Amino acid sequence: MKNILLSTTLLFALNISAQTKPVQTKVPASKGFEGTLEFRQIKEGDTTNYIYYIKGDKVRIDNLRARTNQSAGGFLFDLKAGTVTTLNVERKVYSDAPKSNPAVINGKPEVTKTKNVKKILGYNCIEYIVKNTEDNSQVSYWMAAGKFDFFDKLIKLWNRKDKVSTYYTQLTGVAGMFPFFATQSSLDGKEELRLEVTKVEKKVVDAEKMKVPADYTRF
Repeated sequence: MKNILLSTTLLFALNISAQTKPVQTKVPASKGFEGTLEFRQIKEGDTTNYIYYIKGDKVRIDNLRARTNQSAGGFLFDLKAGTVTTLNVERKVYSDAPKSNPAVINGKPEVTKTKNVKKILGYNCIEYIVKNTEDNSQVSYWMAAGKFDFFDKLIKLWNRKDKVSTYYTQLTGVAGMFPFFATQSSLDGKEELRLEVTKVEKKVVDAEKMKVPADYTRF
C-alpha cells in the first residue's frame, strides 16, 4: 500500500512539474535590419535631410523638409518585385519610376580597403576608397556591418547616376554593410559632397508606411 501511495505521489509531482515547466519557444531565424536610418547630404553648402524606412524587402526613402522635418516626397522600393514608385506629398499623387540602365564609368576605378576604422553611432566602420584618375574623382566610404542586406539590392535597382552611388557598385565584400559616412572629392582633396548617417533606430516599421497612401492617385 505504501509503495502504491509513493508511486502515485511521484506521478502527481512529475505531472505538476511538466505543467509548470516553461514552454520552449523556437528562436526566429536571423533577419535583416528593420527600422529607420536618418542621414543628411551636404553639397555646396546646402544640407538636405533624408530618412530610410526598412522592412524586409520594402524600403521607403523620404526627403524631409528643413523646417518641419516632414516628408516632402520620396520613393517606395520593392526589392523583391524590382519596382520603384515615386511619391508626391503635396499633390498626393504617385507614379511608377521608369527603369534605367546602370551608369557608365569612364576610366578604371581603383578600389582600396584601408585599415582605417572609426566608430560612428556605436558601429565600427571600415574605410573603403574608390579612386578614378581619369574622372578626377575619389569617394571614401565608411562602411558599417549590421545586417543591412537591403542596400546592395537598392543601389542596383535604383541605378542613380551620381558618383557616390555609381562608384559604390565597384566595392566587393560589403554585403550586409551600409555607408555611415561618405565623401566625394576631386583628386586634389577638395570635398564636393558629403553624406552622413545621423541616427539609427531598430524598430518594427508599420507595414502601411511601405504602401502608397489610400488617398493618393496615380499620375
